[in-house]
Amino acid sequence: MRGTLKSSVLLSYLLEDIQDTPASRAEIAGFLANSEGRPCPESLWLKRMDHWWSENPAAGAHPARGCGLRHEGALVGFMACIPSQMAWQGAPVPALFPVSWRVAAEHRSASLPMLVRMRTLGRQATLLDTSPRKDVQVMLDKLGFRSVTERSGLVFVLGSVLGRLFGRGRAFPSLTSGRHVVTDVNAVTSIARPFMQPDRLENWTTPEFLRWRVNAPLFKLRFLGCIDKAGMLTSYLIFAGHEIKKRPAWLVVDWFTTEPGIDEVLALLGELSRQPALLGESRRLVEAAVFEPERSLWEQAPWLLNLTRPATYCYMTPPALSSSTKRCVLADGDYGM
Repeated sequence: MRGTLKSSVLLSYLLEDIQDTPASRAEIAGFLANSEGRPCPESLWLKRMDHWWSENPAAGAHPARGCGLRHEGALVGFMACIPSQMAWQGAPVPALFPVSWRVAAEHRSASLPMLVRMRTLGRQATLLDTSPRKDVQVMLDKLGFRSVTERSGLVFVLGSVLGRLFGRGRAFPSLTSGRHVVTDVNAVTSIARPFMQPDRLENWTTPEFLRWRVNAPLFKLRFLGCIDKAGMLTSYLIFAGHEIKKRPAWLVVDWFTTEPGIDEVLALLGELSRQPALLGESRRLVEAAVFEPERSLWEQAPWLLNLTRPATYCYMTPPALSSSTKRCVLADGDYGM
């Protein structure tokens, strides 16, 4: 009897794929502005959808834009999908970031079809959710997502004297001759290659992707890159504002290099240490968010503290990529979007 009742209730709901039109965006923005979760006015939701779909250089990687749940014609649930690309074996493959999953409280018992739709999409593209609530993370685990639950937070003290004093007596390496530091992502004209290692899933990194990521609407992200005279980039760091024990700090949310090891990444941190105002604000602490197995690469870096931080990082790969490993960085998924 209970199963019959549940089925009859579900029949009164309609799950539909989102069609990206001005009218659908306006309806979605109105629904999200009045739903639970991070409060955002309709104007900001519209700006975020512009970033997800109109400004996204990987918008053509997959046609999915998400799904909506309707009851008696009204939108009562929504989940967006942001298309992206991952690198695998030297080529781009499609990825999707499920974001902003909202279901009106009185209709949550009917949200199962949205999970089923997510599982279907996971057979077509790599799915990445980096901000699920604990209860959502439990459901994602049941769907077959792989979860990463912690990361390292390596804390550096900036400043030539303070950095050496608190950096276990170690120094930052220097930049290679002929390369220089830029803080404007628009100075990047090309990238040595769009991935770090070919034998794992990681972001397909292009100048267009970098500009899109840095210009995410929710956070004011800062860029520090290493380029040659032609504007070709070999390494970068992306920072967000942060606090460590109520003191202003920077948080490294993404880092990348095409060089062997991470000396060039550390050299960029060294430039910031020598010029603490390089990013526009003088902050004396930096925390680098580092996931395994890359933690060992940072062992020789002049950090002061190695903190264990919680993380919520869930991903699913299609069957063809089931044996692949995934590189994790904090800015993956919907970070700042």
